[in-house]
Amino acid sequence: MTRIKSLLKSVTPTFVLDARAQRNFFAKPGWYATHLGAFNSFGEANEYIKKYSIPAGFKLNHDEWLKERMKLSSHDYPVLFWLYNILNSKNLTTIFDFGGSVGVSYYAFSKYFTFSSNLLWTVCELPEVVDSGNRIKEHLDGEHLFFTTDQQLMQKADIFYTSGAIHYIEEKLHELLEKYNARPEYIIVNKIPLSPASEFVTIESGGGSGYYPCKIERESSFIASMKKIGYDEQDRWKCVEHKMNVILHPELSFTSFRGFVFKKVTVAKHD
Repeated sequence: MTRIKSLLKSVTPTFVLDARAQRNFFAKPGWYATHLGAFNSFGEANEYIKKYSIPAGFKLNHDEWLKERMKLSSHDYPVLFWLYNILNSKNLTTIFDFGGSVGVSYYAFSKYFTFSSNLLWTVCELPEVVDSGNRIKEHLDGEHLFFTTDQQLMQKADIFYTSGAIHYIEEKLHELLEKYNARPEYIIVNKIPLSPASEFVTIESGGGSGYYPCKIERESSFIASMKKIGYDEQDRWKCVEHKMNVILHPELSFTSFRGFVFKKVTVAKHD
C-alpha cells in the first residue's frame, strides 16, 4: 500500500498536491504545530489566512498547556542547569519571562530546586492570560510569581527568559530589548526556530486553536544581532522535539529548534 501511495504521489501534479495540503492544513488546527508557506511579513501571512475565511489569531488552553509542561523535555534541562547556577552563584533575583503563559516554566522548574525567598519571577503576557495566571496562582504554590502586561518591566530584570514565544511577535529580540533599553545580565532563549540559511514568515497552526504568523530568523544573523547589542553567547543546544516542516516549501524545513544563553559583556574600566 505504501508503494502504491508513493507511486500515485509521484505522478500527481504538484499543484494538486499543494491544494490538498492547504485544504488539510486549514481543515482543523491540531495540538502540535504545523507550518505552511513562506511570506515576507506578518501582514502578508494574515492576508493569506483571511482567504480561507478564517480569522487570524491564537487561543491556547493554558490550563492544559500547564499540565503538558509540568513534564520537562530534553531542551528544558540546559535552562534548568543555567538558572540553578546563575541564581545560586550570582546576586540576581529578578526574572522577566516573556510569553511565559500562566507561569508554566516557573512551576515546572520549581519541582527541581527551591527558589530563594527574594526571587521575583515576572511573566509578561496578554491580558486574558494574566487573568488565568492569577487564577491558577491561587491554587498552586506561586508565591514568587507576578503577572503583567507591561513589557517595559523588562528594564528591571536581571535575567530575560523566553521559551517558545519570541517568534510570535514581529519584532526581533534585539529590537525588543533596545526598544525598552533593557540590559539584563543574562538572556536565556529556548525553543526558537532558526533557519540555517533563510529568513521568512510562515503560518503556524497549533495548540488546538487558530492560525497565526511566526517569524523564522537566520541563525547566524540572530547570534550576530545579540553580539551587536553587547551580549556574548555562553551556551547553545538543539530542541530536537521541535522541527520545522514547511508545507509548500520543503526546502525551508529544518530538523530542530534552538536554545541559547547570552551574557552581557562587561566593559573593563581604564584609569
